[in-house]
Amino acid sequence: MQEFEEAISELENVRQTPRVLDFFNIDGLYRLTGCVKEEFVKFAIKELVENSLDKRGVQNVLAGIIARGKMLYVYVADDGEKKLDLETLKKIVNFEAAPSSKRGIKGVKRGIIGNALQCCFGISYALWQDDERPTATVQIHGESCWEIGFLVNNGKEVETQIKAVDVENCMASLDPVIHRDMQNSMNPEKATLIILKMPIHEFESPLKVVHHISILNPGVSIYYRENESFYEIKAKTQNAYTPPEDFGDVWWYSFNDFKNLVQEFPEIPLIRFIKLFKRFKDQRYATRVIKQLNFDPSTKMYELTNQELKELFECLRKSSKPISPRSLPILGENTLRLMGATKYFVRRKMVMQKDRVVPFIIEVASFPWSKERTEILESVNFAPSIYRPFSKWAWTIAGDKLETIEIFLNRKGVKSLVLIHLVCPNINWLSPSKGEMAERDLIKGTLISLVKKISEKDEKGLWKQDEIISMVKDIMNSYPDMDFSVRQIFYKLVANYGYPNERQAYKRLITILTKAREEGLIDADRICDFSRPEYYNNPPYKTLDEYLQEKIKLIIEDFDLDRWENQPFYVEVWIEKEALSRVILPICKKYRVNLIVKKGYSSYTQVYRAGKRFPDGKPAIVLYLGDHDPSGLHIEAKLYQRLTQILLKEGKIIPLAVKRVALTYYQILSYGLPPSPLKKVGQGHEKYRKKFGEKTWELDALDPKILTCLLEEEIRKLINWTLWEQMEQTVKNQKRN
Repeated sequence: MQEFEEAISELENVRQTPRVLDFFNIDGLYRLTGCVKEEFVKFAIKELVENSLDKRGVQNVLAGIIARGKMLYVYVADDGEKKLDLETLKKIVNFEAAPSSKRGIKGVKRGIIGNALQCCFGISYALWQDDERPTATVQIHGESCWEIGFLVNNGKEVETQIKAVDVENCMASLDPVIHRDMQNSMNPEKATLIILKMPIHEFESPLKVVHHISILNPGVSIYYRENESFYEIKAKTQNAYTPPEDFGDVWWYSFNDFKNLVQEFPEIPLIRFIKLFKRFKDQRYATRVIKQLNFDPSTKMYELTNQELKELFECLRKSSKPISPRSLPILGENTLRLMGATKYFVRRKMVMQKDRVVPFIIEVASFPWSKERTEILESVNFAPSIYRPFSKWAWTIAGDKLETIEIFLNRKGVKSLVLIHLVCPNINWLSPSKGEMAERDLIKGTLISLVKKISEKDEKGLWKQDEIISMVKDIMNSYPDMDFSVRQIFYKLVANYGYPNERQAYKRLITILTKAREEGLIDADRICDFSRPEYYNNPPYKTLDEYLQEKIKLIIEDFDLDRWENQPFYVEVWIEKEALSRVILPICKKYRVNLIVKKGYSSYTQVYRAGKRFPDGKPAIVLYLGDHDPSGLHIEAKLYQRLTQILLKEGKIIPLAVKRVALTYYQILSYGLPPSPLKKVGQGHEKYRKKFGEKTWELDALDPKILTCLLEEEIRKLINWTLWEQMEQTVKNQKRN
């Protein structure tokens, strides 16, 4: 066991890198953004557009994605004030600096939004292979023109290269489509344009995110291009929200928040700093505070001691009262009606905490734009969230039944886009990894009551056959490259649409899908029966030449070497469900990891072959995926026991770990997975019932994308990337030769 712990420690040392390197590799960017590789383009478009909307006087924003050869241009332009300058650019690319936080409601400094722009720049670097990456991966047209490239030296430090480019030549070299779209949407001479250069890769379309941003910013015209498709979303109102020029109410801040604010503006004179708070804009009130404290009004904020800051903070609080939530800006019913809303409700609240006041407003509106099922636009402070902070929570909405907001609305038959907009000046910003915020309990009751208001309608005909078929098509369209078993479709219906999680409902679904395939309503090729394998033994080749050409091509394409021979661990993936093996097989192939399908308890043959296969002298790790039920948990423990015994029998004294990747109880709660009733038989039934109650959860209920992401994350943690890339290069060289 000591050897195993030492090996783990060794791996941790390999993976430890300075904070700045997180911006320039896929794993680090996942930790910073909460996005997987396919979501990086969507993240970049969202953050760049939001960055543009933070500017004053912005009337038009252009966003786009176009492919040129092996290059993907991801770009955003705006006509707000002011154009990006060199000083701000240098702040953005200072990756060593701690991120600034959002102050108040969109009260940010132009160009520095936490880590967002830094992540966007890092994405443009990290997606490239080292031998294909262009010198400059970012191009900016602002007060001047710059090309920006990055050098990661020996995996230890990052060097940023900013090259000034002649403005005329820079504009002349601009892609003609981008140039034309800018001329048609805004005055190019007043615009700031940011272009990220990425390699061609599969990505999730940001179109829906752009649409959501337009709802939350109706005073701005937004134009969006995705290759040949071009969309114009014209401004619906002149009453655009303008961010305030102040810090808001001092009661919104805890003392630690207050100190962070001072660190963000260290050079401001004391008198000016005080006047940036509501209630103290009048010179008389600000002067009165300074006289009470006997401070010099010209003192710079960084010159104040911690005790003096404490005295200032307390004095400001004593001289003011908490501001009503009615002072907070909202979209409002009239504006949302202009955008097409058919229902609108709003609630205002103010919660006193130990060290601060939390005022908030929740707006909920519904738009009849989604005909298949409920779609939820979750937003905080005029910005849509890609982390889905509200729909991930489980609510007790109806009786004792735990459901998410999305399940509840779909069960009620609401078929529309539902906007949930939280306006709060001091919300703890969303955590990308968890998609939660500390204040959720404060808004829980208010949000539930508004969701119930939106759902008040007739429930007749909720589960008609044509509606079920429509939902199944929606599921298939969401995963165009994936085939499904009927059971997987059933669990997606339960999780996403509130379909009854009952045996009779499952049997009815089988009947409906059979008839729909017979009538050609659903693509029969997309639904597979993984439990009944088929074997095809008649070769398709007509001639010897055809056979040889195909085999030679496959030999070259399939050539590879053992990627795990020089790695610190030997890794395998074992899964309980055969139907899900096809979901995770691409990830296992990508990282050359053996995939073993157990179908319940492992047979002696499986365990015996594993004992022969596991290399001697190297820690072995089995990543296990199984149901969360008594037998599923017992299978995991039994697997470790049997593998240990067979390895000893083979004379292999190696550290062994069996790690459950899915399904865990935390994942069940995080993703609001639908339960099944606990069966009264099976190993560990009573022990399980005491700990988890009368419910179990099947692995099939987890979204396939989430399942593959969870597995990929665990595999990547166990890889020494220096050794992996060396082997990758060796394979490339030998293929070339």
